[in-house]
Amino acid sequence: MNYLDYWKLSDKPFEGNRDSRFFYHSKCHEEALERLLYICRDGNMNFGLLTGEIGCGKTMTRTVIENKLEKEGFQVVCIENSNLPYRDILIEIVSQIKKERPGQSYVTEYQIITALKELIVKVVIEGGKRLIIIMDEAQQLEKDCIDKVKNLTNISSESENYITIILIGQPDLKNTILSMPQISQRIALRYHIRPFDLSDTDNYIIHRLKTAGHPTGYLFNDDAVDLLYLHTGGIPRSINRFCKLALDFGFSRQRDMIDKTVIEAIIRDFNMQEASSVTLLKTEQPAKKTPVSIDDKAAQPSGIFECPWCQKKYRINITNPQSPAIVKCLYCNNISIFKIFRGREIILKYDGRK
Repeated sequence: MNYLDYWKLSDKPFEGNRDSRFFYHSKCHEEALERLLYICRDGNMNFGLLTGEIGCGKTMTRTVIENKLEKEGFQVVCIENSNLPYRDILIEIVSQIKKERPGQSYVTEYQIITALKELIVKVVIEGGKRLIIIMDEAQQLEKDCIDKVKNLTNISSESENYITIILIGQPDLKNTILSMPQISQRIALRYHIRPFDLSDTDNYIIHRLKTAGHPTGYLFNDDAVDLLYLHTGGIPRSINRFCKLALDFGFSRQRDMIDKTVIEAIIRDFNMQEASSVTLLKTEQPAKKTPVSIDDKAAQPSGIFECPWCQKKYRINITNPQSPAIVKCLYCNNISIFKIFRGREIILKYDGRK
C-alpha cells in the first residue's frame, strides 16, 4: 500500500505549489481577495498593495486573483519576480500581452512604451478589456523603478484608466511605499495578510486534506493541531511543511492518526537539523591534546557539547570563547553554562531550570 492509499487520499495535500484548489478562504485571505478584485473591477483606482510575512499565502492569493480576472475577460500580466530593470519589466509586459517572446526590435524605453501603447489600443481599448499588471516580490524593486512603473498608470483617456497595477510583497514593501508620497497617494486600497489563528490553522489542515480526497479531513487530532499552531505561528507554508512530514512519519510508523507525539518527533528532528546547519563546524579537526589536571574532569573535547542532563553529545561552534554562554540542549531542552577553562570547554548544570 502506498502513501496515498494508506491515508485515503487522491492527491498529496501539503505540497508547496500554487494549485488554487487548495486555497483556503480564511477571513483574512478572503478580504485580501475581495479588496484586490474590487480595485481591478473598478478600473480607475491605479494601484493596489498586498503585503504579508514570508509564507503567509500571498502568491497563492495572487494565483486565485489571476484565475478569476482571466475568466472575467481581463488582460492579466503577472511578473513573478520583480527584481528586474525597468526596461526588462516593460519588455515582459509587452511579451505577455503579445503572447510571444521579445525579438530584437526593442532598443530604447521609448520604443518599448510606444509598442505598449499600440498594444493597449489594439488589445485593451478595441478588445474591450482592462490591463491588470501584477508584480510579485515587489519588495525587490528599487525606488527609481517603482517611480517609473507608476508612470504607466498615466496611459489613459480623459475619462478612463486602462491600467491597474497590483504590488505584492513582504512587509518591507509597506515602508518603501510610505517613504514615496508620489506612490503612496496613488494606492487606492492596501491590505496586509496575517498568519492564521488556531481555528484557521485547524480548518486549513482539514480543508487541504478534504481537497486532496480524504472523506472527512480529520487526520490530525486537537493536541497535534495545537502544537503545530504554536510551532508554526499560523504560517501556511510552515504548516504545509510540518504536515507533510507528519503524514510521511505516520505512514512509515503505520499510525492511524497524527497525534502530538508525531508532531513532537518532527519538531525535534527539525530543530536538530536546523541547529546542525548553523552550528556544526565546517571542518572536522581532531582536538589538540593538552595536559589535563584533576580539576579538569568536567572538561569536554574541543567543540563537543555533552549535556550534563542527558549525556547526549554533538558538535557546536564556539563563537565567543571569552565569556560564558548559555546552551539549550537540542535533545532534552535543559539549559547549561558553557565556558572556557584552561583552553578547554566546561559544561555546568544551570540552576536545574528548563
